[in-house]
Amino acid sequence: MPNSVSQIIWVDGDALVINKFPLSNDFTNYIFAGVQENHPDQMVGDLSYRNDSNYINVGVLFINVKKFLEDCSSPDVLLNRILNFPNYICPEQDFINLTYKDNIKVIKCKKYNYLVNFWGHTNLKDCYVIH
Repeated sequence: MPNSVSQIIWVDGDALVINKFPLSNDFTNYIFAGVQENHPDQMVGDLSYRNDSNYINVGVLFINVKKFLEDCSSPDVLLNRILNFPNYICPEQDFINLTYKDNIKVIKCKKYNYLVNFWGHTNLKDCYVIH
């Protein structure tokens, strides 16, 4: 990856980008930024922090590449974390939320990752991503 890449936006395959949206620049001190999961108790099973307000849905995920590379200095470090991570209901989401819980910025604005199943079908024209 070129050094000029400072941010990546991950969008799940079951999400639909319907409007152009700005990159979030307000998470320079964090590795990840995402929208708070609406019902984390249904997503994470018996995890001790299932009602934590910082648990995010990673269907739309802002990634600070520089901070990520600083935290994970070698592929072996990341691979070891992944191999030693328990098998949860939402593996990538639980992995990110548990492993990086102190490095996640919660974006309060639902329009970055509008979860139709939880929030209904109103005001979709104002959203950036429907998921």
